[in-house]
Amino acid sequence: MATNEKLEKFQEKVVELLSDNRVPEAIRKLKKLYRSSSDPYYDDLILFARQYRDLSDRQMSGLIDDAAANIEKNRITHGLISIVHNISDDPTGAAYFGLEPPKSVIAPKVESISNRRIPYIMWLIPVLLVVIVAIYQWRRSNDTGPNEAEKASVTDPPHEPAFDNSSRSDALIPVTFAKSTHSDAASARTLTFNQLIQANLLSKKDQHYYLFTASENTNVNLILANQNDEFRPRITLFDLKRNGVRLFQTAAKEVGGDVEKLFTARAGHQYQVLIEGYRAQSQGAYQLLITYPE
Repeated sequence: MATNEKLEKFQEKVVELLSDNRVPEAIRKLKKLYRSSSDPYYDDLILFARQYRDLSDRQMSGLIDDAAANIEKNRITHGLISIVHNISDDPTGAAYFGLEPPKSVIAPKVESISNRRIPYIMWLIPVLLVVIVAIYQWRRSNDTGPNEAEKASVTDPPHEPAFDNSSRSDALIPVTFAKSTHSDAASARTLTFNQLIQANLLSKKDQHYYLFTASENTNVNLILANQNDEFRPRITLFDLKRNGVRLFQTAAKEVGGDVEKLFTARAGHQYQVLIEGYRAQSQGAYQLLITYPE
């Protein structure tokens, strides 16, 4: 069998698995081709597998309805098909099927997955910046010392928001949704930087979606201030320019707690924010703010 025919057979098999909704099997087959972190698409396959597994778990537990789950699964499928169609354009795929290596192997171009892979050193710089900022904020939050912090946890009055909004009364934007279970990602609300909004998850299945676009490469702080001592919120962030790849998911450490996440946003990337309850503590009011770290 000619090498081109082997590649076509391989591509047809993966597409067939995807069309039958056998996404995990398709990912496993592609991982036989991209085996190590140095291979193109290895990181994307790991992220897609983790995202699909988490999505299936949430669907089984009733935390996301079938319509919203199908939207997210379609994004994953589209990303995998993009990888399949570009196998011959990267050196790993060409070598595996005995094809002539592409003339330019600087980076495989797959617009729907990650545009162009940035050299390792370019990823290292923003990561170091995030670490430095996180250490600086941690030191600021621990200036009072461990003993005083322990006393404060016992003697403090009931829960206060994660940020002072006394000076933001003009910017407070109440947000309401047409129905209690707002799980339609296609009708997400827009987030504006430094504009504080307020909303309320009304039921255990309630989910709120928001969108924002980064105008430049910059560090961004996403802050959720819990307004209910019996509510445990969770934030999930997706990068829509990378076919909805989940960048992180973080929940309050305890019931009544807030959520704050610092991350690096990429210029021109559109991000989707999902606000929902974590496990049984899934209802409550909250305030949401996206801002630049001080």
